[in-house]
Amino acid sequence: MSDAAEQKISHEAYFGSPQTVKSEWDGRQVDWLLQWLGGFINETNLNIGITLTVGGNMITGTLIPHTAYFERLAKYLSAPFAAAGGESQQILHDRIIRFNDPVDPETQLPIQYIHLDNARLHAGGNQILPDKGTLWRGKLSAVEGFILGELNVIK
Repeated sequence: MSDAAEQKISHEAYFGSPQTVKSEWDGRQVDWLLQWLGGFINETNLNIGITLTVGGNMITGTLIPHTAYFERLAKYLSAPFAAAGGESQQILHDRIIRFNDPVDPETQLPIQYIHLDNARLHAGGNQILPDKGTLWRGKLSAVEGFILGELNVIK
């Protein structure tokens, strides 16, 4: 064997960064169209009704940008701390909002999570949990299928 053939290529040189490897392999488990749609929603700040099949159940709601998700999450999670006074509420709110810090487009990986508002789980029949809807964050690789539009129960 020649010396050139015996030279070892580093793991990073062969595969790239660990983040790239994870994104590439995890991405193979993800519906590329749903991943694109989630990225489009994030970039354009639009909302769209969607129904997802996850673990044999249907989750329906409004697909929202990750920025809107974290703004609403910060509001909901920090609200109970208002009664405590002091800075607790603002500290928690600000910490959650920091998840929205801009990412360099050169290093940004494809999205791995999507976010719904007014999410409801249809668990069979007319059973809906919760009845008023809530925020929902889900892993794209767990989604088995989707349709555009929200499900409504006819009473």
